[in-house]
Parts: sequence; structure tokens; C-alpha cells
Amino acid sequence: MTTNTIKGVFGKATRLALLGACGYATYDALNDAAMYYLATRWLGERLNDRQDVKGQLGDDPEMGPWHDASVSFSHHGMVASINVPVRGSAKGGDAIIRAVRKGGLRSPLLHNATGGKWDIMAMDVLLGMHSNRMISVSLLDQPEESMSVEERARRARAMGEQG
Repeated sequence: MTTNTIKGVFGKATRLALLGACGYATYDALNDAAMYYLATRWLGERLNDRQDVKGQLGDDPEMGPWHDASVSFSHHGMVASINVPVRGSAKGGDAIIRAVRKGGLRSPLLHNATGGKWDIMAMDVLLGMHSNRMISVSLLDQPEESMSVEERARRARAMGEQG
């Protein structure tokens, strides 16, 4: 082989490798973006149902920007973990969502694009970020109407101290 032939083969291989890496990175980013938007939709639905949590966050609670969130998949894309910042006029916090895919296509992106379903296993909001009084509230539980978020947090701390 001549030097020019070797350079030509390596040049083509390098271009192909770069194209493959860019394609994979784009696919991975689309997976994360699709899951983020699905999770914020779930979160918005639950927040609208929970006046006690909305009261803690303050007026007009909103999800933070996508670049402050994190999305990760495990078990070959079958389990998704999403952390989304939540902000209101009174407090801020993080929503933590864990969902398990109900069968379907192997790719989370294709699964979401074809209307695949997810089971939400956990959806919690950590309220009071940047303070020494953080509390965790599950958005999957039905609220106890007669008990405020602070009262539930106080009872949970008391239970932790007893156990």
C-alpha cells in the first residue's frame, strides 16, 4: 500500500467515526429531551391537583429550565429517573420522578414517540431548597386535607427520631 492509500483509508474511517459519534450524541440528547417533556407534563398534572404543595411553593409554581434538569435511564432504558427544578414565589425545590416503561420498543425515544406508556413509581418534591428545613412530599399520595405540609413534615421527623 502506498502512503496516499493509507491516508485515504484513515481519513474515511475518521470521518465515519465522527459521523457515528455525532449521530449517537444527537440520539441520546433526543432521548433525554423527550423524557424531560413527558416528566414535566406528569409533574404539572400532579401539581395542579395538590393545593397544599402549590401553597408551599407560592404563586404560579413552574418547572425550571431543561438545562437544570437531569434525566438518566437504567436497565436498558426500562427505568427512567428525572430530576426537575420547581420554583414558586415562596420556595423552590426539586421534583424527583422514577418511572418504569411498560414494554414496547427498546429505544426510549421510539417508545415515547409511538405513545408508549410508563408507570410512575415515585414522584416526590423536595421543598425548601437553600434552607435548613427541607421536607419531602410525595405527589402520588393523596393529601390529608386536615394536615398541612409542615405538620406532616413535623410528624415524619418525630417518627424518624423515635425509630
